[in-house]
Amino acid sequence: MFPQTWTADRIKVEINSAYMNQIDDLDPIRKAEGMWVGISNLGVRVEGYTYPVVTAFPSAEQE
Repeated sequence: MFPQTWTADRIKVEINSAYMNQIDDLDPIRKAEGMWVGISNLGVRVEGYTYPVVTAFPSAEQE
């Protein structure tokens, strides 16, 4: 889960920043499934999917 102290707006900002700061360490199959991984401005590793349903969540693998 995202930190409980984060507001809904903070979560949106961090997801957007992670999407803009994607890292390219996914295998081609995961990318083809619409998955992305990025690091937010506050350093949280976020995973998400762009299709079939748009979603994002903090990665279980934090650095």
